[in-house]
Amino acid sequence: MNVLWLTNCPSPYRVAFFSELGKYLKLTVLSENTMSQQVHRNRKWFVENYNNFKVIFLKQIKLGKLIINPEVIKYLNTKKYDFIVLGDYSTLTSILAAVFMRVGGGKVYY
Repeated sequence: MNVLWLTNCPSPYRVAFFSELGKYLKLTVLSENTMSQQVHRNRKWFVENYNNFKVIFLKQIKLGKLIINPEVIKYLNTKKYDFIVLGDYSTLTSILAAVFMRVGGGKVYY
């Protein structure tokens, strides 16, 4: 089973969760933020060894203080994933993804 998971940043607890989940299915994680963009966090907080899953950092566009990753559409516009999980619901990228999936006629679960 192929699963695509959209999240805002690769925090340690999420990386551990994705590593465990990736043992049971083919998991690709789309991250809206890179570790270098998390300036308010100590560098030691981040885990950079991603086991059992693939991580893709999306390219961002800044609109003043707002950030959006329109590149997410490229990954949603494919039939290669059995499930797509929007891990966050309030970021502009997640809202864009939800609208795109709803308008595009894809399966959207709440």
